[in-house]
Amino acid sequence: MSEIMKRKVDSKGRVVLLFKNMRDVFIAKMGNVIIASPRKSEIEKILEIIEEYKRKEKNKSHQGLV
Repeated sequence: MSEIMKRKVDSKGRVVLLFKNMRDVFIAKMGNVIIASPRKSEIEKILEIIEEYKRKEKNKSHQGLV
């Protein structure tokens, strides 16, 4: 199940994310959205879905102009 969490940002713009029993995580930044996961493949799949959505929205807006 998905969960949205709210975290405070410190004076240097840092946010602490809790990943139990993890030493490393992967982080992707797209615009002002940051995605973090212990699995690189999960982030790659999410970025792929976002890019596909953007392409479809762009095509829909171009078709409306014709």
